[in-house]
Amino acid sequence: MLLVTIMIALLVGTTIYLTRSLGSETPLADEPSGQVPQVSSVDQPLDEVPTDGVVNYVALGDSFSAGPGIPARRTDPVACDRSTNNFPAYLADWLAVASYTDVSCTGARTEHLVNPQRRPDGTEVPAQEDALTPGTDLVTITLGGNDFSLIQQLIGTCYELAPTSPEGTPCTDAFSDGSDNLLLENAASLEDNVVAVIRRVRTRAPRASIVVVGYPHLFPESGTCSELKFAAGDSAFASSVVEAVATSVRKAAESEGVRYADLLSITEGHDICADDAWFAGATPLPGGPAPWHATQEGMRQVARAIFAQLTDADAPDEDVDAAPPTGAIVTNS
Repeated sequence: MLLVTIMIALLVGTTIYLTRSLGSETPLADEPSGQVPQVSSVDQPLDEVPTDGVVNYVALGDSFSAGPGIPARRTDPVACDRSTNNFPAYLADWLAVASYTDVSCTGARTEHLVNPQRRPDGTEVPAQEDALTPGTDLVTITLGGNDFSLIQQLIGTCYELAPTSPEGTPCTDAFSDGSDNLLLENAASLEDNVVAVIRRVRTRAPRASIVVVGYPHLFPESGTCSELKFAAGDSAFASSVVEAVATSVRKAAESEGVRYADLLSITEGHDICADDAWFAGATPLPGGPAPWHATQEGMRQVARAIFAQLTDADAPDEDVDAAPPTGAIVTNS
C-alpha cells in the first residue's frame, strides 16, 4: 500500500511539474498584425467555391487532421501516420481541387508550422509552412491541441489515476491548484499561438481562404464506459478541457477574421462512449483508428461540416472512401 501511495504521488507530482513547465512554452513567433479580415463572421460561407479543378488546397494540422490508423496510410512520410481517408482528403475530393497538399502530421504543435518536426522514429518532417505558396487558394488549420502537451497530459493522467478512485475525480484533483486548474489555464492561453499561426499562413499564402478547424467532443460530459477508462467523476473535467481548447481556437479565428469550423456542435452525441461513436476509445483495433482519434466515419462527417460551411451546400453522403483527383495529389517527398 505504501509503495502504491508513493507511485501515485510521484505520478501526480510529475504531471503538475510537466504542466507548469510546459505552460511556459514559447509561442510561435508572431507576424505583424493589421491584416484585413476575410469574413465578418467565422461561420460565414464563401461567396463561391469553384469545384471545377482550379482550387489549390493545403491542409495543415495535427493528428485530428491526419487521421492516424485509418486506412490507407500515406507514406510521405509514413512517420506522420496520415490517412488517405482523413477529412482533407474528402474535401479535396468533393471540391475537385486542382492541387491537394496534405502536410498534417501526428504530434504536430503550432511551432511546427515554421519549425521541422521530429517524429519518434527519428524522421524529421519539414515545417508545414513549406507547403504554402502565393498560389494557394484554400488552407485548413487544425493545430493547438498538442501545445503544452494538453490532450496528451489529460488522457495519460486521467487514464493512469482512474484505478485510484474509480467513482471520484483523481485526475481533476491532480491538475487543480487551489481555485485554479493548470490544464484549463494552458488551454485558455492557446489563443495567442493560433493567432500567430493564422497571421503566418496569411503572409505565406495571401490570397488563400482560411478555415480554422476546432476540436470535437471526445468525452461524455458525465459517466464513463469500457472504452474510456477514466474515473466516473473525471469525464466532465476531460470534456471541459477539450471545450476550452476549442474555445481558444475559435477566439483566434474570430480575432483574425477567418472562418472557423465548429466540431463541438456536429460531434455532440458521438463521443467515445456514445452508441454511434465517431471516435475510437482506449482499445486499439487492428486496421482501425488510433485510440482517442476519429474513425473514418468521424472524418467523413467533419469534412461534410466544413464543406457545407465553405459552399453553403450539402456534401455527398455516400459511405465511400475519399477520392481526390489523382493528378491533383501532391506527395511530400
